[in-house]
Amino acid sequence: MKTSYFFEMRTVDAVMYDGEWVWNDSFYIADFTAYDGDERKNFLEELERCGYTFDESTMEVVNDQDDLVAVEKETMRPLFAAIWRNM
Repeated sequence: MKTSYFFEMRTVDAVMYDGEWVWNDSFYIADFTAYDGDERKNFLEELERCGYTFDESTMEVVNDQDDLVAVEKETMRPLFAAIWRNM
């Protein structure tokens, strides 16, 4: 049986500060459950279910400790985040 994880999905407004992207604000989109080993896939599927389309050649998902962050490949600017919630 796979372990499940609960995530809160958010859009991210980030600004460049001292050479790093800093979250200025974020806005709630939805909650979703991901399964061990499928977190990235589940995050991308949930973004699509919520109406966000993207081109995988310009966006990638990176693991930021417990969270997943969808970033622009060229600039690494955060666009969306899946924030892990301990339920």
